[in-house]
Amino acid sequence: MVVERCPTDSDSAAPPARSIAGWCPGPAIDRTTRDQQFHPRFMHASPPDALSVSIVRPRPPLPKWRWIKRWRRQRAQLRINQPRPNDTGPHRGGTRGIPTKQLVVASLVVAVVMVLLVTPQTTTIGKTTTLAPPGSAPPGSAPPAGYAASQLIFDDQFTGTSLNSAHWNTAMGGQGDKVWNSDGLPPGDSAAGTHFHQTYFSPSQVTVNNGLNLTMVPDTTYSSLGYAYRSGVVTSQGKFTLKSGYIQITAKMPDASRGVWPAIWFIDPSSGAGSQEIDLHEGGFKPADAGLPSGTPVNNVFLSTYHTPSGSQSSFGYATPTALDAGYNTYGMEYIPGRSIKTYFDGRLVGSWSQNISTTPYEIVIWNSQASAIFTGNGAAGVPPNPSVLSVAEVQVYALSP
Repeated sequence: MVVERCPTDSDSAAPPARSIAGWCPGPAIDRTTRDQQFHPRFMHASPPDALSVSIVRPRPPLPKWRWIKRWRRQRAQLRINQPRPNDTGPHRGGTRGIPTKQLVVASLVVAVVMVLLVTPQTTTIGKTTTLAPPGSAPPGSAPPAGYAASQLIFDDQFTGTSLNSAHWNTAMGGQGDKVWNSDGLPPGDSAAGTHFHQTYFSPSQVTVNNGLNLTMVPDTTYSSLGYAYRSGVVTSQGKFTLKSGYIQITAKMPDASRGVWPAIWFIDPSSGAGSQEIDLHEGGFKPADAGLPSGTPVNNVFLSTYHTPSGSQSSFGYATPTALDAGYNTYGMEYIPGRSIKTYFDGRLVGSWSQNISTTPYEIVIWNSQASAIFTGNGAAGVPPNPSVLSVAEVQVYALSP
């Protein structure tokens, strides 16, 4: 075989020599350049300068289908190994992006969580859970200072729409009388007399709607008996008695500037107990009767009174920072039989007695009434708001520490 010398780099000026068997080797090319030259788009182009660097003879071209197959395999490999923008997580040869469907689902989950985080807080008692509406009373009072949640023995948050009959009656009674002054009134109604009051109590005026409401309205149906208003009262007579411990009531008082007489009382449920009574708060009284400056607004007067077993009584007053009808406050009382009685307003000590302390158990009385015109202790007579509402969010009782 005759072999002609192929030109070298030093012979760049000389024309390329040809061997009798084919092309002389041309300049080296990389794989990418070769693949481009043999891409199907270039298959019609002229052959390269050389196919071999060792044998000076033509190399039979690969069939077109094999070049296409190789090109597709290389392209697929490049796609696998090429990272995509915003990819997360390990994957073969790199990372892959999160599918759009997964992103949509994740966004929905985040949105639902955010909605749950901003929903109104729930109140739970037993197995009943209700949503507290915006602007309503705070759900679930914390234990008073010096007491723990484990000491809680009575709790009514007035959830739902009906009064818990295991805790409350809707007729005024106590001190030996199951129902007070019911003569001439329909069955179930009651009253506290007409000397200081002009109100009779009806179960229809006691409502529960995620909170207790005692609503007073004008009613002259029994005006011949001396009643001009119909209102509501609840008592724990025959249901629960406070033998000792701490009671706190979260409540919003009505406007007491026009003769309204709201009250939270504790009275002896049995007969023969005389006038034993603890008035945690009575509204509507004159500032002077509470030992406060005459310019104190009636709705800012917090008044506590203790009626001793011997018949004497004494009071403590406090001018509250805000009006009692402006929002909910916590009315508290600690009773240690034979030792002491203390009353509190929003955790602040107001009244304290340590002499002539009773040992009797007490029932709870909460009412909304209108004072009579002859009751000079009330701060102002007149026509009350219609309706006049005393609202209670919760009643709690804690046992004394052992």
